[in-house]
Amino acid sequence: MNLKDFSAEIAIHFPGLENIDKPVVFVFPPQLVVCLACGVARFSVAETDLHQLAKHHPSVTHEMSRSSG
Repeated sequence: MNLKDFSAEIAIHFPGLENIDKPVVFVFPPQLVVCLACGVARFSVAETDLHQLAKHHPSVTHEMSRSSG
């Protein structure tokens, strides 16, 4: 594999028209790894950004509150 590191700014949008009013969550992963052969990318989302995502995604909020308590 031909993996290369990049810096990145990623805007995560919630899918569907029902989520049009939900805010975009901007994440700034410390490292974005991209396979230049196939295009697969990998990055980690900081815990504070994970909480923002969960806050606006009801099906995830319950699971996160259980695992952090």
